Amino acid sequence: MVTQEIVNIKSNDLFKLLTIGYAGFFIPVSVVSAVLSLFEIVPTLLNKTEYYGIEGFAIAIVTAPIYLFLMVGATWVFLIIGMRISRVALKIFK
Repeated sequence: MVTQEIVNIKSNDLFKLLTIGYAGFFIPVSVVSAVLSLFEIVPTLLNKTEYYGIEGFAIAIVTAPIYLFLMVGATWVFLIIGMRISRVALKIFK
C-alpha cells in the first residue's frame, strides 16, 4: 500500500529527498540570478538594497544555500508533524 510507504519514510530520508528537490530548483535559479547580476542586467536585492556586479554575484551565491536550508527545514518540520499525526490516525481507523 502506497500510503504506508509514505507514512513510514524515515526522517533522514525525507530530509535528503527534500534537500535534493529544493536544490534542483534553488541552485539553477541562484546561478542565473548571479550571472544576471554580474552583467548588471538584474540587481540582487539584500535588505531592500540593490547590488550589481561582483557584489550582486557574491550575494546571490552566498544566500542560495541559506534559503535552501531554511525552506528544507521548514518543510521538513511540517511534514514530520503531519506524518506523526497520520501514523496515529491510520492506527485508530485501521
